[in-house]
Amino acid sequence: MNKYLRFEYWNECDLGYIYYQGGQHFIFYIDGDITEPFHEEVEDGQENGDGTFIPTYRKGLKRYRIRTTLVPDYLIDAMQRMKLHDHIELTFKSGEIEQIYNVDIEPEWVFEKRLWQALVTITFDMDEKVIVSGCCDNLTVEQIERFTADSTFITADETDITADSF
Repeated sequence: MNKYLRFEYWNECDLGYIYYQGGQHFIFYIDGDITEPFHEEVEDGQENGDGTFIPTYRKGLKRYRIRTTLVPDYLIDAMQRMKLHDHIELTFKSGEIEQIYNVDIEPEWVFEKRLWQALVTITFDMDEKVIVSGCCDNLTVEQIERFTADSTFITADETDITADSF
C-alpha cells in the first residue's frame, strides 16, 4: 500500500515548448482519497410529431472524484497542464495503475501561511462507458480476446443469463 496517489503524464508529440520526442514524462504525487463513483448520461435526439422524445444517441459514463489535502499553487499548475496530455496514468494507493480520461481540476483557493494553496477536486473517468446509437455495434473477436483473466463476459438469451470468467 502506498500513502499517496501517483499521476504520470506524457504526450505523443511535443506540446508547446515541452520536448516529448525523447520520452519525457512528468510525475507528481498527491495526498488524497477517491470518493464514491457517480454516473453521467448524455442524450441526443429529437421529438416526433406526438411530442415524444426519440433518442438517437445515448452515452452512460462512470466518473470518479479525488479530494486532496491542501496543495501548493505550483502543483495545481502541473495538474492543470496534465489535462492537455495524450496519456495520463493514475497509480492508486493499492498499486493498481489505470489510464484516466476527461480530467477536470477544481481548486478551492485558500491563502494560508503566506501562500496560495487549494483543496482540489479532480474528476475523471477510466473509459467505462456505454454508447447506444441507431446502429448495431456487435463485439468483434479481437475485442472479446482483449478481456483479461479476471474479466467476466455476460451473455443472455430469451431464458438464461450466464456469466463466464476468462
